Amino acid sequence: MPAQFGVRHIKPISNAKLIQNRELRIITNSPIFIPRRILHDELKIDSIPQTIRKLSSSFYNSLSNHPNPTINCLDRPINLDLRRNHPNSAQITPNLF
Repeated sequence: MPAQFGVRHIKPISNAKLIQNRELRIITNSPIFIPRRILHDELKIDSIPQTIRKLSSSFYNSLSNHPNPTINCLDRPINLDLRRNHPNSAQITPNLF
């Protein structure tokens, strides 16, 4: 499943979590009563929010070391409009469990 970097709305993330959990159950042929936490732990698969957090953190950590000054200034929000979610707020996603 591709990483959905930059998705900040809850609906696409929850849809992706449902699809991921459904696919894991189909692949492993596990019954419904097995909790999804056990599926993720035994298969060593990150959840969608964990993947988004990990990719977002590594992306924004690499921006400060970039030689291009235009890209270098993207590690902080330029205008602070509180009505809009900034891309670096993808690091703060709701936990799966």
